[in-house]
Amino acid sequence: MVLRPTQVLGWTEAVGALGPAARTLHANRLNNNMDDATLTILVLVLGVAIGWRLHAAFTRFTMLSIMKDMGITEQQIRAQMKKYEGETEKTPEDELTAIEVTLEQHQGQIYAFRKDTDAFLGQGRDRDSLVDDLKSKMNNVRLIIVEGNDLIKVNPNE
Repeated sequence: MVLRPTQVLGWTEAVGALGPAARTLHANRLNNNMDDATLTILVLVLGVAIGWRLHAAFTRFTMLSIMKDMGITEQQIRAQMKKYEGETEKTPEDELTAIEVTLEQHQGQIYAFRKDTDAFLGQGRDRDSLVDDLKSKMNNVRLIIVEGNDLIKVNPNE
């Protein structure tokens, strides 16, 4: 039985033991593997890009065929799009300004401050009176309590 250097030594040691020609062959093999991987990635990226464009063209063709069958022209669709351009449904929450608030309690009073500027917003002896005070001072605002939310529980003793 004849042992090859790769069976006794690891691949790197075996290549080193075989001499410079084997080292060159090994380096070329690594470069070819890297070239193959690069080529594979390039082909995949190119395939995705071409597929994306073909999909877009096919979708456009299909939509135009459907519109033609229904008697709708592309100009009519564009006119309708222009007519409603800029209109989106706004919910009441979209119109509210969000303010982050911190709550502190001192001597039986709950105080509300802006998180970003530490500006005083309002105070109350309990949750309901604090909410009433804040409602009387602010409109169209969404308050987000980031610190001290345990102070406004329905029953703070829980």
